Amino acid sequence: QFRMVKESQLRANAIILWYYDDFDRYAQTAKKLKGAGEYLSLFMDNSRHSKYIKDHLTQHFDDRSNIILRLSHTFTFDYNWTLNDQLNQK
Repeated sequence: QFRMVKESQLRANAIILWYYDDFDRYAQTAKKLKGAGEYLSLFMDNSRHSKYIKDHLTQHFDDRSNIILRLSHTFTFDYNWTLNDQLNQK
C-alpha cells in the first residue's frame, strides 16, 4: 500500500486516507498503539526499504486527521478506479 516517492514522501492507496480515522481509532483503543501509522507498520516485512517506510509511518502518520494528511507534503494518495470498473471484470 505504501511506496517511497522520494526521500521525504510516501505514496499510499487513498483507501488508507478515506478510512484513516478507523485505522487510528482501532490502533489506539484495541491495540494500545500511538496511532494508524504504528498499526499499519506492523504489517510490513523487515527489509531495508520497509524499515524506511515503517519509520516514516510512525513519525508522520500517527494521530493526524484526514485534512492534515491531505495537506501534508510527506504523503500523496491515489486510487486506481479501474479496479472498480465492472467491464474489466472477467
